[in-house]
Formats: sequence, C-alpha cells, structure tokens
Amino acid sequence: MASFEERVEAAAAAGYVGLGFLDTDLAAITDRAQWPYRAIRRRLEQSGLDFVELEVLTNWFASGEERKASDSTRAQLLEAATELGANHIKVVGDFTDICPVSKMADSFAALCEDAAKAGTTIAIELTPLTNLSSPEQGLDLIRASSASNAGLLLDVWQIGRANICFESLAAIPSELIVGVELSDADAQVRGSLMEDTMRHRRLPGEGVLEPARLVAAVHEAGYRNPYGIEIISDAHRALPVREQARVAIASAREQIRLADRHIAERAR
Repeated sequence: MASFEERVEAAAAAGYVGLGFLDTDLAAITDRAQWPYRAIRRRLEQSGLDFVELEVLTNWFASGEERKASDSTRAQLLEAATELGANHIKVVGDFTDICPVSKMADSFAALCEDAAKAGTTIAIELTPLTNLSSPEQGLDLIRASSASNAGLLLDVWQIGRANICFESLAAIPSELIVGVELSDADAQVRGSLMEDTMRHRRLPGEGVLEPARLVAAVHEAGYRNPYGIEIISDAHRALPVREQARVAIASAREQIRLADRHIAERAR
C-alpha cells in the first residue's frame, strides 16, 4: 500500500481537494509511521487537501462485544475528526439486517451528539449490503433521531446496485446530502455483492450506471460540495499510485462535464 506521503503527493499532483481515511489508514499513519495528527493536518493543508473524510463506523447500534469494538473505532474516528477538522464520518447500517431501523434512533442520536462535540457530521452511507439501503430509510432515521449534524452519503455503486432511480435523488433536501461518491459497475454483479463492491468497481463512465445522471440529480437537489471518487477494484489497485489518482479524477471530471450538459439541456 502507498504511504501517506505518496498518497498526498499523488492526490495534489492530480488536482484533488481532499483525502479520505479508513480507521485502519489512521492506525498505520499515526502508529506505525509515527505521524502525529497535527503533522498530518499540516501536510494536507500544505498540499491543498482541505476536505477530509473519515470511515467507516459499523455496529454503532449494537451491544456486547460488537459494540465494544465499535466504540473503540468510534473514539479513534472522533479524535481524528477533531484533530484533522474532518467534514464527516461515514457510518453504515446493520449488515446482518437483524436490528430494525426503528430501533436505531436513540443510538444514532447519541452518535451525532458525540460527532457534534468533535465538530463534525455523520454521513449515513446507503448500501444494499445493510438495512439502510434507501434514501427513505436514511432520512427516516435522521428525522427520528432529531440530529442536526447528519445526512446521507450517496455512492454511485451503492445506489445503482440498490436499483434506486438516480433521478429520484433530486427530491432529497440539499442540506441532508453530506457527500457524493463516484464510481461505476458492470451490468452483472461479479461474485457476491461484497466481492463486487470491494474488487470490481469501474472508473466513472466505464460501466453501465451512468454516474452523470446521479451528478445531475444531486445538482438539481442543490448539492454543491466536493465529489469523492471511490474506485475499489483489483485492477485499479494494481496501478502505480499516481496513475490511480490521475485516471480516477479524469474520468470523474468527464462525468461531471456530461452532467453539466444534461443540466443545461433541461434548462432550455
């Protein structure tokens, strides 16, 4: 895996405005590579990478050993959010689909309170892999919790594989869209859904999902924040890190240009 410094240099050279970090990334950078948070933040700011996203918190609604492990990750991500000035922390629902969404509100409210103290927002990533797969489910949870620092994370692969109409996303209140992530997918799922999302994503525009349609929809909703690019694939990982960064942002920019064209045509 590329080092923190290599990733920063590659992202800055390609024209990115931010970086995302997994909890395991943070451990590798702060513990094994001995980068304190203040040095990480300074290096990001020096490179124009001011937008920071942290992920991913699971089992924040659970109990027992699962909750104990989740709380450890939660503390780590909240500390990092405070120190790095993170825009949001990404969370997901229940992979086992055992916990009803209606029972998650209190836990979600407490999580959002902790995030507010850290100066950040909680982003629910909708995914067909969990019980929070649709915008309606995510919005219902946010409203039931009365959280004011929470919203949805709309990922092209996740929304597409959940068979949610991209155009319907235009109805989501813009203040409840925390982030948007671009990628693409083949027409057929390769292996399980988990294998497809972790090993076989495509660059935006190389698959069948038409990311430009999602970009146009969230623009219509009022979303104006940065777009993330999340290409999780064996083929992409095999490229040199600078090439990974270059081809990903080039393909994403092309989809945004196509979206701008769609928006202009509808405005005529």
